[in-house]
Amino acid sequence: MNKGKYVLTQLIDLIHHEEFMRCVDRYQGNYRVRSFTCWHQALAFYVMDRGYVDWERLYRIERSHAFFVTRAKKNLACVYLASTAVDKTLGLRCDQKIRLATKQAKTDYPIALRRVKFYDAERRKTLVFLTNNFDITAFEVALLYKNRWKIELFFKWIKQHLVSQNKLLIKSQVALIIL
Repeated sequence: MNKGKYVLTQLIDLIHHEEFMRCVDRYQGNYRVRSFTCWHQALAFYVMDRGYVDWERLYRIERSHAFFVTRAKKNLACVYLASTAVDKTLGLRCDQKIRLATKQAKTDYPIALRRVKFYDAERRKTLVFLTNNFDITAFEVALLYKNRWKIELFFKWIKQHLVSQNKLLIKSQVALIIL
């Protein structure tokens, strides 16, 4: 029965954190890991574009002990609570703890968020990300979103090629019927 949590979260809840870490140590699961540990990989990350920003849905993800990364809309109204130093050579511009400012947004998402600003030198564009994860680095937040974009491009490529393949297949079938 669904308890308001995603399936993977329900499974992970059955395993005590210390027991999980003992298994990781026993099988050297974190061998050569720099920062994204086995434990980080066990909580789920939902990475979505800003068109899907719905504070109520994001708060449901938070309550299910999963994480999200999304782009902030340009008109985001927020109150800054704290700021963390960032490595600007990586493209990072700021890493802040914020709280939403509008009445409806505060009702739908009543707890603090993390705001990461990143300058993408390849595209010459500044991107602002929001996440509920305060454990990973600001650069990892940006990388998660960048990898989402790679997956999006991959699916776009598949769609374009499958459509053209299907058109060729249909044309060849029509040609056989005419013959």
